[in-house]
Amino acid sequence: MNVQQIHKIISAHEVLITLPAPMPESLLRCLTDRPGAAGQIQVLCHEFQETAYLLSLLRLGFQVCDADIPEEMLLILDRRVGYRLPDWTALTAPFDLACRLLWGRTGAYTRLTGTVTSVQQGRDRSFWLLTLTGHEHVRIAWHDSQRPKAGESITVLGRHSFILGSSLPMLIEGIGLWPGEELS
Repeated sequence: MNVQQIHKIISAHEVLITLPAPMPESLLRCLTDRPGAAGQIQVLCHEFQETAYLLSLLRLGFQVCDADIPEEMLLILDRRVGYRLPDWTALTAPFDLACRLLWGRTGAYTRLTGTVTSVQQGRDRSFWLLTLTGHEHVRIAWHDSQRPKAGESITVLGRHSFILGSSLPMLIEGIGLWPGEELS
C-alpha cells in the first residue's frame, strides 16, 4: 500500500470490501485508523467463516454482511474508485459493482452478549433456542449439542438472514459462542 492509496482510504466516506479471506494487516490498520468512520465500513463475506475474526470486525464497528461475492478481495471507496487486492489493480465500473454487491446481501452478522435466560429445544429437535438478557426480542438458534445453560454469561456471533424477513421475535442463527459477556 502506498501513501496515495492510504490517503484515499482514510478520506473515503464509504468503504466496501469483499472478504474471501482475512484482509492484510496493513489494510485493517488503515481502516481502523480512519477518523470516526468505522460505521461506514461494509465488509461482505460468504464462504469465509472464521468466527473469531468476524467477531473482531464487529467489535471494531464494521458492518459485516453475508453476500454472494467473488473469490477475490475487492476494495471500493465511495463507490467511485475500486481495487482488486492484493495487487491494487483498478476496477472498471466500481459504482455498478458496489451496487450489485450491496444488493446481493443475504444477511447480517451481529454480536450479542448477555446472560442466558432460557434454553428451549427447537421444534424438530435439531437445534436449541436461546434467549439472552437485554435481547428478549431475539431468539438464537444454536445447532451444536454443546449448548450453554440458563444463567451463563455468553457472547454470540450470529447471522440474521434477510431471506427470512423480519418479525418478532427475531431469529438469529448462532455461528460462534464464547463464555463471558465480552471478549478482550
